Amino acid sequence: EMCIRDRSTWGIKFFMSKNINFSLCSPSGRQLGDVSISADATIGDLKKEIQKKTGLNRYRQKLLYGDKQTALDKDDTVLSEYQVSDGQLKVKDLGPQVSWRTVFIIEYAGPLVIYPILYLLSGGDKHPIQNIACLLAVFHYLKREYESIFVHIFSKDTMPFWGQMKNHVHYWFLFGFAVGIEVNFFWQDPGYSQLFVYSLVGLFLMFEFLNQICHVTLRKLRTAGNKEDDSNQRSNRGIPFGWGFDQVSCANYLWESLSWAVFAILVRAWTAYIFWIVSTVTMTLWALKKHRRYFKEFDGKDGRPKYPRNRKAMFPYII
Repeated sequence: EMCIRDRSTWGIKFFMSKNINFSLCSPSGRQLGDVSISADATIGDLKKEIQKKTGLNRYRQKLLYGDKQTALDKDDTVLSEYQVSDGQLKVKDLGPQVSWRTVFIIEYAGPLVIYPILYLLSGGDKHPIQNIACLLAVFHYLKREYESIFVHIFSKDTMPFWGQMKNHVHYWFLFGFAVGIEVNFFWQDPGYSQLFVYSLVGLFLMFEFLNQICHVTLRKLRTAGNKEDDSNQRSNRGIPFGWGFDQVSCANYLWESLSWAVFAILVRAWTAYIFWIVSTVTMTLWALKKHRRYFKEFDGKDGRPKYPRNRKAMFPYII
């Protein structure tokens, strides 16, 4: 009986570690060659082999398997988990790519430079609110640059080059130019009391602090037990708690939305309100997507923790 059990285990290990043979082709059906790789290899390993075979950079590859065109898109996932076997693999060229970290650094650099330049070019004596608004804008985007370089861990390495343009329009044009021009060139004094202005500044800084703490909390979940393994950090997630996470899945988005709401009230400019609305709608859509992913990943099965059912995506008790 012991011998049979050992042979069964050996057979399973042998099956799991066998090679899978893929016939590569382009979306148009042009043959690109063949690749053989272990079933224990990851999608990232497969992409490296395809790069050797075809010369197409692994970050530009989108892999579609079989008749159902199953996307093999999680680089850290082992091939056997996709339940693939010998067959055809379509390799699509995604075009030029740029790293997510670079995208963040560039998009936040825009308003960090444009807004202060417009502030200086407007000349003349500035109202205290105009001075404060410039300082808060610079503070926020310096904070975002710091987080992009030292705090954030990105799930994916790159994104399509042209995909970053909408981000640049949002930050460079809508905030840097539009808000910068209205607040510094066409602004009218709202007549706030000094106490009210200082209260708004205090709220803005508090929400920025809470946003920062949330980002650090998410980073700690990614690095838990994987401090030296970058690939595991990208795929490693946990359930966040505290600092607003007990009420919503994306507390970092909640605090950022509130920061820009306070900023819009402070400067009382149409463009600032538009920027806040567009930002909030965008973050809400992201939050709903992440909310659904949390429930899917933490379903309470096979030893996985169960995600708290009472949480909303971004706004407590609402959505």
